[in-house]
Amino acid sequence: MLHYSFIHVSIVILIYNNGVNYLYGECESITRESLIGFNYNNKTYYYIKDEIGNIVSIISDGIEVVRYIYDGYGNTLVYEVNSNNELIINNDITFIGNINPYRYKDYYYDYESKLYYLNSRYYSSDIRRFISSDDILYIDSNIINGLNLYCYCSNNPIMYADPSGHAPGWLQCLAIGLAIVGAALVLGAITALTMGVGTTIMVTSMAGAVIHGAAVETLIGAGVGVVGGAIVGGALTDWSVEGVLTGAGIGFGALAIAWALIGGSVGAIQYMSAVKSWGQVVSNGQTITPKENMIRHFNKHVVEEGHKYLGNNVINYTKNANKFKNTISTFKTLESGSLSARGIYLENKVRVIINPLSKLLLSFC
Repeated sequence: MLHYSFIHVSIVILIYNNGVNYLYGECESITRESLIGFNYNNKTYYYIKDEIGNIVSIISDGIEVVRYIYDGYGNTLVYEVNSNNELIINNDITFIGNINPYRYKDYYYDYESKLYYLNSRYYSSDIRRFISSDDILYIDSNIINGLNLYCYCSNNPIMYADPSGHAPGWLQCLAIGLAIVGAALVLGAITALTMGVGTTIMVTSMAGAVIHGAAVETLIGAGVGVVGGAIVGGALTDWSVEGVLTGAGIGFGALAIAWALIGGSVGAIQYMSAVKSWGQVVSNGQTITPKENMIRHFNKHVVEEGHKYLGNNVINYTKNANKFKNTISTFKTLESGSLSARGIYLENKVRVIINPLSKLLLSFC
């Protein structure tokens, strides 16, 4: 049973029944990171921590009395520091260094079982593994040891900590990072599709095709990812808030990135395919490349003449031009918005028969 009392606004005393009162520094909530020391037998002890959170020393009245030395996985040697500042191994259960349970990475050490308690599971530094498996949410086939649910910190305890007993903190950081990247991609996609990144570039260039393709697929991927990730994360963790949010963050960012890459690649392929549909021509003694020919026709018929129904970019414009070209033997009726036109594509010119029910708005010169 735990009891709480406040001695002033910046320090909380957490009282255990065994008479050890733990001191926490100023914080919004009691966490292992805010643990600064403890009171025992009317004497106050303070922790000295290293840069990765290990409690390496205990001091009292400004004098070091305990020294802890760890290996990478948390196996510990407990030393008493005598008046000559000499280190003497002390395994006596009554020694203050062994009474104190918080040691390696601020984890709680159970002296009797020789196990660390990490809130949801127990960890053994002897076998370097948890003694029970993790939730299947944390399976990751993309990394080494990602399928081992007993693994501690992906076998890299120097770089990672695992205060929750689930996955190392990098998983939550990964979810947050991917969510931020995904949000940036979505914002960029909306900007590109609504405002354009330079109108001419967007509709006539390879870069525009890549940006447009990536933008469209980013929005689709982000939407699918956030919903799918939340469902998967929730289902695998009995619909815990942590599982849902972690899954949503990872799904949102990962699929936004993946689909953006796919969309950009598809846009590039479509652009190259469109260029190949146009032949090289000579005009006034000057050779015009297929790409230049495509852009020239687009600018003339769509930009200058205003036939926007023919396509909002060179890719769609080329598709419609090819439809007319393919009617050379079939006289297929083509639909252009609410307009209907019959066309015969011969060399570089189109002869049209005006349908009484529509207006003819297409001609190639």
